[in-house]
Order: sequence, then C-alpha cells, then structure tokens
Amino acid sequence: MHEQAPRLTTSLLENYAAIAAAHGDDWHIQVIALLISLGCAVAGYATFWLGRREPPPRRLCGVLYWISLLTSVIWYVMPFLPQPRFPSLPEGIQQTSAIGLAVGLIGLAMALFYGVQALRTVRSNQTATGAGMHDFLTPSTLLTDGPYGRVRHPMFLGDFLAHLGVCLATGALFTTLLLPLYFAISAGFNLAEERWVLRPRFGQTFQDYRAAVPFAVTPRTAAVLALGALLFVIGALAVPPLPLSG
Repeated sequence: MHEQAPRLTTSLLENYAAIAAAHGDDWHIQVIALLISLGCAVAGYATFWLGRREPPPRRLCGVLYWISLLTSVIWYVMPFLPQPRFPSLPEGIQQTSAIGLAVGLIGLAMALFYGVQALRTVRSNQTATGAGMHDFLTPSTLLTDGPYGRVRHPMFLGDFLAHLGVCLATGALFTTLLLPLYFAISAGFNLAEERWVLRPRFGQTFQDYRAAVPFAVTPRTAAVLALGALLFVIGALAVPPLPLSG
C-alpha cells in the first residue's frame, strides 16, 4: 500500500517529461506567443503612463491602446496551436469519453457565458469613455454600479474566465499551464489604469470605491476558478502515457 504512491508519482512525472520532450517545438511556439502578448501588454501599460500628461498624446495613446488589445486575441489563438491535449470536447465527441465530454462541455459553457459577460461590460464602459472607448484616458464618470458594484474590473474577470473555458474545451495542455501568466499580464494592465487614470482623476471617490469593492475575484468567481483548476487536473491526469525510450 505504501509503495504504490511513489510509483504512481514517478510514473506521472515520467509521462509528462516524455510529453515535454516529444512536444518541445510546440512548447517553444507557446513561449513565443506569450512573449509577443507581453509586448502588446507593455503597449497598454505605456498608454496609461503617457496618459498622465496634460494634454495626453491621444493619437499615440490610441494606437498603443489598440495594440494592447491584441494580448487577449493572442491568448484566444494559443489554445488552437499544436500542442499535447488532455481529454476535452473533441475527444469526448469522437470517442464518447465521459471525462472529455465533462471537461469540454463545462469549459465551453464557461467560455460562452463569461465571454458574453465581458462584451456586456464593454458596452457599459462606453457610458464613461464614449463610443469606441474614445475617451478611455479621460473617463467622464467612475462606474460603480451593475457589475462594477461587485468587482472593480468585471471585463478583466470575464475575459480571463472565457480564456480558461476555451483552454478546457480544447484540452490545450501547454496554454492552460501558461494561463496564470495571462492573469498576471491582464491584472497589470488594470492596475496601471487604476494608478495613472482612475486614482488621479477621481481622487477620494476612487479610493473609497477601491476600499469597498474587490479587484476582480468574489467568492462565487473563486469557486469557478477552483472548478476550472479541478477540471484541468482531472483532464491532465487522464492524458494517456507515452512510451518511454530506453
């Protein structure tokens, strides 16, 4: 009984070492995509930093801002790039895999639901920033009701959970492992907005709002994140073993 657990752990480690060795080029592509997305995110950080000037360089900031939006697009593409896959929707449909169907369908539901929530938040943003986010550096009002009454950055939260759903639905092993970095990159973007746009513009009103409303995660969304992590673990443990050379 006591000898079985170490052998199981060793087997899992050996299996994933074999997967990493067999898909080294795929991993390199993921890292390259990650670095490109980070470069796009830096453009977003620079947007808010430059926006501190009076008047802000609107044309330059506008270009940098739209470049920064490519960060999200890149992370939507990454799950579909070549890489090893855990049981998900395609396998669940093709092979009638219970694990694949469960992981894939829940992931798809997350992607659709939170993707729609993020788009709805974009529409509400336009009440403060104008059509096309034209005045994103000089918002007219501090949004504090609706989804903004629950978290300060609902669009960021919905976007991240939608990305997690896509990763689960497609069984993208490497992209899912890297996804916490996307969370950090996106969180940095929102923290830059708070520091260089919202806090200087709205002063104590923003400070009070910040003290009362969490950044992005509520107990309910924490449960969704935990469910996503659990589904990933279940899927990752179900990856079929690769034959070891030697």
